[in-house]
Amino acid sequence: MGVIGCPNLGPEPAKIGEEIIPNGKGVLMVAVKGEGSYSRPLTSSTYTKLSLPSSPPSSNPLTFLESVESGHSAHSIQARIGELLEVKRPSLRMDSQAKYACLGRGEGGVYLRIPTKYAGGKEYNEKIWDHASGSLLIHESGGICTDMHGNPLNFGVGRTLKDNEGIVAAGKDIHSKAVEAVKKAVEEVGKK
Repeated sequence: MGVIGCPNLGPEPAKIGEEIIPNGKGVLMVAVKGEGSYSRPLTSSTYTKLSLPSSPPSSNPLTFLESVESGHSAHSIQARIGELLEVKRPSLRMDSQAKYACLGRGEGGVYLRIPTKYAGGKEYNEKIWDHASGSLLIHESGGICTDMHGNPLNFGVGRTLKDNEGIVAAGKDIHSKAVEAVKKAVEEVGKK
């Protein structure tokens, strides 16, 4: 079971074409393995089942969800991944598991977290508490959450995801394309 509380997100997903703006109303999301994922406003006890589209509808272009801090993700490589996937909209940057919450209800198309070591930064192992609930929420919403190589996240090796590198979460149709774009972008950086 995973629970994510986002006190600054709106209780309803943004309409197509709207930016996602924190409004302080709040939302609670719950995912139970094998039973689905659900969302409710903090002001209500009524849950709505979540269903992540396999791929973004043509009327809602692909958007990345990324960390705000450049020390948490290799933004330059992620920008190249966006070019490879023909992303036209600016990335939505926020901290916390709110990125998983937004993706789980169909806002944005891909959550990326490429390690900064690929852009000259420090080595870093993701913490399990930053991704456990979110990865279950994405899975139970119908999406896929893996490391940047497409490997399942291994939460059984201690406090960190030391057997994994980076994070890619997306709907089923776009996930494999995103992993391939990550591979290509990282290879390009390695050749420079």
